[in-house]
Amino acid sequence: MNIAIALDKNFINPVCVLITSLEFFNTENTYFIISSDLTEDDVLKIKKCISKNSIIELIKIDETFFSKCPIRKNDHVSLATYYRILLPQLLPQEIQKILYLDGDIICVAPIKDFYETEISEYAAAVIPDLAYENKNYFERLNINATYGYFNAGVMLINLDYWRKNNISDAAMNFITENPDKCKLHDQDALNKILFTKVKYDSIRYDLQRRFLEKNSNLKLEVLSSKEDIKKAAENPCLIHFSDYEKPWHKECFYGFLPLWNFFWKKCPVNFKKTYRYKGKQKIKFQIKQILKRFKLFNENNSDYLIDFNTINNLIINNFQKA
Repeated sequence: MNIAIALDKNFINPVCVLITSLEFFNTENTYFIISSDLTEDDVLKIKKCISKNSIIELIKIDETFFSKCPIRKNDHVSLATYYRILLPQLLPQEIQKILYLDGDIICVAPIKDFYETEISEYAAAVIPDLAYENKNYFERLNINATYGYFNAGVMLINLDYWRKNNISDAAMNFITENPDKCKLHDQDALNKILFTKVKYDSIRYDLQRRFLEKNSNLKLEVLSSKEDIKKAAENPCLIHFSDYEKPWHKECFYGFLPLWNFFWKKCPVNFKKTYRYKGKQKIKFQIKQILKRFKLFNENNSDYLIDFNTINNLIINNFQKA
């Protein structure tokens, strides 16, 4: 499989965990690492995580090309989020499709079936985004809500389609001409350009926590029923930590955190988790930890469609058997 990951230096450690998880199930891959600031030593660090049958290819990109792309104060992304727009130009022309993955994802099952999805008539196979029920997104981008809104963190991209239809140019032009409309950066631009040209697949390939909230008002036209959502969550493939809480931060209480920790501990690159918060926020977090230790504060899963502990234990037991 050909897999592309765009990142900057801040995401090296999470990407090492992602690749460790991918290699647990899927060997003989070529990983195209797209970055403007990684060194060869950084790439060697990532290479520690692959099997002898896989390959890492570094593609250096000039960040100044994205100088007009908006990054706002307090955004939890960098300019690296825009790099995926240029994949058709950056990758060898003989590569016809690519699986693009964000760095805050882990793989917990084989992905070959998703990679082999038939997309010859589509620009990409995609998964619904958490925000696609919000009418403000469709009004802002002037797109028809019946087509849904997809998450750009997991895309099986038909590179030939993008090249023939100049999708990269169209997306970049929209961003530079409408920066105020791109609240979610290149994801907004790609939805604007491709909303009628994508094929939706199961949320098990881009499982995000808010899908699982019992009180979620997500529309079900694309997601199907809540029972189908529950089934997907009980048999996930790619888990996307798309919230502000990231599993490499000590403050993260994400329901699927034990699964990320499983691959973090298996990752050949050793690194420690860090604090996201500083000052008063950090103190509040530390107090919460003390209260939890003495069972004076509890976080439960009653607001979700699944019992995270049961699902985590089941999946980890399957890992250990494998």
